[in-house]
Amino acid sequence: PASKFHVREYARDEFAELLGTYFHSVELYGQNPSPLWQVRLLGALGRHISPVLLTRARQLTKLRFLLPWRWQEQEVRPMAANRDYEYIIAVCTKPKAQ
Repeated sequence: PASKFHVREYARDEFAELLGTYFHSVELYGQNPSPLWQVRLLGALGRHISPVLLTRARQLTKLRFLLPWRWQEQEVRPMAANRDYEYIIAVCTKPKAQ
């Protein structure tokens, strides 16, 4: 995991699959989207630079959220297929019968 405070970080599909074992309905929403090309580029860089430099590079990509006309990008919204999200929010209903 990128954060030393996380034991495990789930990809979107892993997270939905895990929740689907416990709930009848799972809806995923995202916050702070990034284009997939940017995420892949940072992933490739991460294999060649230190974790500290990778963290700083990721922080630089988030500076755009400080611009007032980009604030709406921080809203929680349904997830798009061509984006990766910094945060994934799940809304689950109806626990499965045991």
